[in-house]
Amino acid sequence: MISSLVGLRKPEPAMYRLAADELAVPLERIVFVDDIAANLQPAHELGMAVIHHVDPARTVRELDRLLGFSNRLLRRP
Repeated sequence: MISSLVGLRKPEPAMYRLAADELAVPLERIVFVDDIAANLQPAHELGMAVIHHVDPARTVRELDRLLGFSNRLLRRP
């Protein structure tokens, strides 16, 4: 989603709601990963699980903890 096209940007809560609506996924079923900490709080307040991406290995561990399928994401075909 391109901010300039929709007139919104993170960390505006409306941006997260719009993205969820576009995906047709309830906010509480979304894991939001961002390397900018200020973008996480609004997502969390809307009910999303959030991961602050600062280290790839840590992000993968958190995805695995929350979703249980990170190992499949890392395997090469």
